[in-house]
Amino acid sequence: RLRINSLMLALASDGSEVPVSQVILCHPGTNGREAFYSTILRDISEIKQAQTELLESQRMVRRVADATLDLLYILEIPSRRLLYANKRFEEVLGIEASRTPHLGLETLEPLIHPDDLEALRHRMELVAALPDGEVLESELRVRRDDNTWRWLNIRTAVFHRDPATGSVQVLSSAHDVSARKRADAEERELRRVMENGREGMARRNAEGRSL
Repeated sequence: RLRINSLMLALASDGSEVPVSQVILCHPGTNGREAFYSTILRDISEIKQAQTELLESQRMVRRVADATLDLLYILEIPSRRLLYANKRFEEVLGIEASRTPHLGLETLEPLIHPDDLEALRHRMELVAALPDGEVLESELRVRRDDNTWRWLNIRTAVFHRDPATGSVQVLSSAHDVSARKRADAEERELRRVMENGREGMARRNAEGRSL
């Protein structure tokens, strides 16, 4: 039996346009030729409205993600494939966000400081077994496209699990803490200088002469 499906706009009694789905059925007669056709119209206004609201919600979430000062990205495990990254990801690492669906973690590893690579790989093992609702926090250094190093504080949580494939999508938020790291290093250096100064003064006083 011939069946034709289509979407169209119908005119309501108040003159407004209503989105409808249309199904046209061909009913054959006893001789095998078409005897008559029937049409089924279904008002899909609520479905269309829900789709519109969903799209708007997705746009709003994307605008918020792109406006944040943190790097946001979604990584799939065990494929280690990047599924999403916001604009801040591109600004800090110099990698176009539109390319992320085609990139894997191995593409980013050359940007990781050599001293942090082993910790990153161990972190991936921990993330794969992370219970829902828990957050894993870590810090590492990444190289920008201008060859400067930036410290990132990364917080990761499970975003989605696929029972059929066993894959896990994890959402990470990375905050640039380079300024704090520099301040900590300067404070440690200042303390070291002050301690050396006090030690030198104590020795000078004990021996009664300047060293």
